[in-house]
Amino acid sequence: MPPFCHDADLPVLLDESLLDYETVWAAAGAPTAVFPIGSGELRTTAEATPVEV
Repeated sequence: MPPFCHDADLPVLLDESLLDYETVWAAAGAPTAVFPIGSGELRTTAEATPVEV
């Protein structure tokens, strides 16, 4: 499930190990909707809380 554009506020958790990478690849709910994004930008944009997984 993508962490953006929901009708309601949802808690978003981010595997903290992703922050070790400059760029990560995210999927927007479909295998054809994949995009690169900076891990810090993903955290900020998704208002995600990093957690140990």
